[in-house]
Amino acid sequence: MTDTGSIRAARQDDLAALPVIERAAAAVFRTTPYAYLADDDLVSADVDLRHEYVWVAVDPDDQPIAFAIVHLLDESVICTSLTCIQTMRAMAWGDD
Repeated sequence: MTDTGSIRAARQDDLAALPVIERAAAAVFRTTPYAYLADDDLVSADVDLRHEYVWVAVDPDDQPIAFAIVHLLDESVICTSLTCIQTMRAMAWGDD
């Protein structure tokens, strides 16, 4: 593990953190014309690792701070959610 964290496949014990991350990320919409999104249904609330591909970005303590949910279609892939807690957005992972 690096000082900044890493990305890995989600585990069953990570799933409880996903709605918390998603709700925190949605809070940025509260002061915009899209404020209703802050209280919208959570995509991450019903994740099933048997049928969905989920990756989490974790901090140095292996705690999830962001996630991506991906669904496989017949001939393509769709990312249904890409969510990060507000405090981590400024870290610009991948901008090396």
